[in-house]
Amino acid sequence: MHPIMQALHEDHVNVARLLELIEEALHHTSRGDLSRLDLAHQAMRYMTAYPDIYHHPTEDIVFAALVRRAPETRQIVDQLSAEHELLGSSGTQFLSLLTEARAGIPESLPATGAAYVDTLRAHMNIEEGRVFPIIKVVFGHHDWDTLNEQLEIARDPLFGPQLKSSYQQLARALTDR
Repeated sequence: MHPIMQALHEDHVNVARLLELIEEALHHTSRGDLSRLDLAHQAMRYMTAYPDIYHHPTEDIVFAALVRRAPETRQIVDQLSAEHELLGSSGTQFLSLLTEARAGIPESLPATGAAYVDTLRAHMNIEEGRVFPIIKVVFGHHDWDTLNEQLEIARDPLFGPQLKSSYQQLARALTDR
């Protein structure tokens, strides 16, 4: 697997772990246990800082190259690109609700959180199950060389080689799972 695809796949694996943590926090919150809300808040700070800023734009560049090589993928790529925008705005909204939850749980928090988790999980399943396999078949060395020139390498502040200090508690929680 090409390193770009490997990195995108690893991002999905890592995000799936965070979605489980967020779901767990929402479940506990629904039972009156607010002890895990801070971890959900940290997870969403990460989600709005790394996947929304680096991962999705990287996918958008890769997907645009896919449409040039396989025009029949335009509809699914357009859907995924629109979902990237939706996930960015809904992630920011969910993060705001988690921030507000420090003063009291907003009524819309559980539904907003569940919708975000479900949408992102379904989105990643489409990418992994339908789009990534096509990319692996149609892209050649020239495509990857061109993409390598276009893409900025971003350092993942949570799962990368250098853990950002603001994510230490979240990293410990993921390790302890």
